[in-house]
Amino acid sequence: MCGRFTLFPEDYAELARLTGTEADVALAEHYRQRYNTAPMQRSWIVRADRESRVLDYGRWGLVNFWAKDNKRAARQINARAETVHERPAYRTAFKSRRCLVPTSGFYEWSGPKGKRQPHWIHPVEDELWFFAGLYERWDGVDGEGETTFTIITTEANEAIMPIHDRMPVILDADAVDDWLFAPPEEADRLRQLLVPARADTLAIQDANPNVGNVRNDGPELLST
Repeated sequence: MCGRFTLFPEDYAELARLTGTEADVALAEHYRQRYNTAPMQRSWIVRADRESRVLDYGRWGLVNFWAKDNKRAARQINARAETVHERPAYRTAFKSRRCLVPTSGFYEWSGPKGKRQPHWIHPVEDELWFFAGLYERWDGVDGEGETTFTIITTEANEAIMPIHDRMPVILDADAVDDWLFAPPEEADRLRQLLVPARADTLAIQDANPNVGNVRNDGPELLST
């Protein structure tokens, strides 16, 4: 699964550059470096607008556009790659509302209950990853629209398996635009992109146990 992640380009302009999008001054005020993004908090996604990539600022925990409330959002922070194309909560978004979730890495925990050790898993190179995601535009109970999203997970690769049996889908650089821009009739073909990343593309280090508290959100969380 994926339950916490990081995103810390220096500023909004750098985020726009790294994601291949145009900086939108209306969104810039929302940007800050994040070292402990948790479910139901807001973060950034990249979605398609015709033939362009655009940044959007949404809440992590997908709420279907037809939902009367957001009670299921916390259960829909992750979607399984094996069933995302057929589950009612995701199948329509899988065809036409795919997105990228930019990230500087994610956390996973190992060890016995009561003595869990967090690990920060991040790119070997100093770069951003793009998780495969889906998004929805939910009108909300008061009619005030909000973008929501989920992160797709797959089986763990050999590096992650000793820690957890699932991991987020990290899209290969060559697959990013295909994931964003493929037309709905080609959606089933995209399932072949939802595979574990190569183990040699990621690094794993022990993180600060304080990452378990969502109120903690600083660079000191990245290491013990």
